[in-house]
Amino acid sequence: GDAHAALLSGGEYRAIPEALKPQLQVLTTFAEVPGFIVLTSPRMAADDARAVKAQLQRFAAGSDEGKAFFGSTGFSGMREPAAGVMEAMDPFVDATRRALAPAS
Repeated sequence: GDAHAALLSGGEYRAIPEALKPQLQVLTTFAEVPGFIVLTSPRMAADDARAVKAQLQRFAAGSDEGKAFFGSTGFSGMREPAAGVMEAMDPFVDATRRALAPAS
């Protein structure tokens, strides 16, 4: 009740209690990008990358830590990215790199 409008990420919106969502109206969605991506380095050994993936799958499949993570973030699970998801973020890469670059 304190604000007339807000700008939220999808994760922030999903974390809002369901009882409050009827009081809100989404006016526009200006970009759809994944909110959470886990990548391994291409330099990582294939066996190690598979081990990381297996650990993440166990985490997401119902571990106590996974349940706490999903309960507090509004995320509902982990999955392989759909075709084209990574490429859809290409327009944001250069601007993000510039914003994160150390000041010179």
